[in-house]
Amino acid sequence: MKTLLRFLSLVLVIGVSSSFCLVSSDVLKNKKTIFEHLQQDEHLNITLESNYKAFLKNKKTNDYQPAKLRIARPDGSEETWEIEIRARGNMRRTVCDIPPIKMKFSEEQLRERGLDKRSTLKMVIICRNSGSYEQMVLREYLTYRLYNIITNHSFQVQLAKIKYVNTDGKSDGFNESFAFFIEHPKNLADRTEAELLEGCHFSSALMNTDAGERFAMFQYMVGNTDWYYFNSHNVEVCGMPGTSDLVPLPYDFDYAGLVRTPYAVPLDKLNLSTVSERYYQGYCRSKEETMETIQLFLDKKEEIMKMAVEFPYFDKYSKKYVRKYLGNFFKTIENKKGIKRHILKHCDMWPVR
Repeated sequence: MKTLLRFLSLVLVIGVSSSFCLVSSDVLKNKKTIFEHLQQDEHLNITLESNYKAFLKNKKTNDYQPAKLRIARPDGSEETWEIEIRARGNMRRTVCDIPPIKMKFSEEQLRERGLDKRSTLKMVIICRNSGSYEQMVLREYLTYRLYNIITNHSFQVQLAKIKYVNTDGKSDGFNESFAFFIEHPKNLADRTEAELLEGCHFSSALMNTDAGERFAMFQYMVGNTDWYYFNSHNVEVCGMPGTSDLVPLPYDFDYAGLVRTPYAVPLDKLNLSTVSERYYQGYCRSKEETMETIQLFLDKKEEIMKMAVEFPYFDKYSKKYVRKYLGNFFKTIENKKGIKRHILKHCDMWPVR
């Protein structure tokens, strides 16, 4: 009966509203994406030239402005892209001195270089000019990488060291610092042979699945409660062709306890004192199903902790904090009492939004 209800609900959401809800691939999948073109094992070294006085003045608009992206490759080669940039984000536009960036590449340049035509990429940069904020960017980057360990249905990211050059000749006030690019959602869907769903309001009950539980357990691991299925807040959703399955894709982790930005606050209804406190928001499923999900995380523990501990760009504080924060999660799921108290008896505890 549960499967039938999920299927009928999915038909209602997708089938009836497919004209605005289901997004099919509009690009040849055998073409390389701009994100894939940027990907490399080492961090990218890039220079971004633009008028940053105008950029900050217009940070609350969606107006693009001209920019130039220069990329220095490890083999000594360089490439230049004529692009446009604008500010993006919601909270970060307000609280950050320097908001995140959305880049739009020239479709003509993409075509000339044999890349697909999807032209936009998101980039996360420092919120303010300080080493501590750069560490927050690195902790958020790590969060994306940790979810890559859990599932292939996750956003890939590319780390970069970025130098800002102000074209008006004045000091831009942006320190050279780490940033990262985020894979385009439609490219993720192509890569995983899924269909990206947009413009939909989903019943949360559709996420009472293995994929939904993996998602919720990961959000619990990194201490993130800043997401909501119904209005797709910090969640993209993919449908798997030929099935009734939906797969949630998390993004934007600046409110996660693992990242620990100073402006992040928990939702009032959760009664948490800080975002560092964990709060499990998964559905109640059978104990056997939930234990299978927990075992997945236990099986990945060594790989997760290795990536966190050996990440080369953390300072002493981040190394200690990340190791302890993730370690406490594993202490909980390695303990029967911890599982019962914090997960099995804490399921279905969704706040009213």
